[in-house]
Amino acid sequence: MNKEHTAHDELSSKRILVSLVKVKKYFSDGWRSLLSGSSKVRAVDGVSIDIRAGESFGLVGESGCGKSTLGRVILGLHKASSGNVLYKDDDIYNLIRNNRKAFRRQIQMIFQDPSSSLNPRKKIGRIMADPFVIHHPELSGKAVRRKSAALLEEVGLSAYHLDRYPHELSGGQKQRVGIARAMALGPEMIVCDEPVSALDVSIQAQVINLLDRLQKKFNLTLLFISHDLNVVHHLSDRIGVMYLGKIVEIAPRNRLYHQPAHPYTHALLSAIPISDPDEQKQRILLKGDLPSPSDPPAGCRFHTRCPEVLDICSQLEPQLVSVAADHYAACHLSHDNRGDRSIVH
Repeated sequence: MNKEHTAHDELSSKRILVSLVKVKKYFSDGWRSLLSGSSKVRAVDGVSIDIRAGESFGLVGESGCGKSTLGRVILGLHKASSGNVLYKDDDIYNLIRNNRKAFRRQIQMIFQDPSSSLNPRKKIGRIMADPFVIHHPELSGKAVRRKSAALLEEVGLSAYHLDRYPHELSGGQKQRVGIARAMALGPEMIVCDEPVSALDVSIQAQVINLLDRLQKKFNLTLLFISHDLNVVHHLSDRIGVMYLGKIVEIAPRNRLYHQPAHPYTHALLSAIPISDPDEQKQRILLKGDLPSPSDPPAGCRFHTRCPEVLDICSQLEPQLVSVAADHYAACHLSHDNRGDRSIVH
């Protein structure tokens, strides 16, 4: 326990690398927007989080909750509808406008589908060379190939793969190429958007262990986006839980898994399979479907499915408040009533 507290204290003392302040990202809702002139998909709706240098921050939630959109906002691939996105206290859109290439070197991305993220018409050597050609044109062809080979070896491949096309590689090998390409320019931060969801389970573990090793070796900051809570638990220092465009809970990994403070988090954790047949776990089944992000419920957005809903939940939107050290939840229920919850009984 002392080791956990020491690691948490060390993490808390690190500087903030990326800060989101009341960030919103709305999209046009297609033909509905044309008819009504006002309908918007509220993909991200007022998110405020800080990501510290050198940490692995997990972001979890159901499909359609806005996780990937938030990652792309941080990268500047989507411009926020409102709010501030800061990188080292500087607005990222100013950084992109003033020196896009310098900003791109600092934050890279690993995509969900390794097949579609690699150009099928290019050999791996050419794909790996592109970052160096764009950002370091002074390097010779031999130097670029040497660096590319070293990167592939770092992720468990070899120089042999430089002369292969993407279709000649397995899914796991293609994702390793994607990781190597993201590492090419020595970034401070990598946004991992469901990087193992398209892979076999056995390969998922290998890729997760690889990311964990690279994060520690190069002191990388990771934003790890996933719907798989087992994967997030293995890799993350802190975890944010997202529901319908909102962050409903943020906590250190172990506290979130053993003492969740939000009913939605508790329901997600109850769905994780356990390997010990002697252990029993109460499954929480959420009623109804995920509401439309174009027309979210009033008050707490989770109240239409919450098993512990109160009258106030449909009237007043809860704010993220501290329930323990570095642990925040947006719920009207008193955290005293759930502070001793454990998922496995």
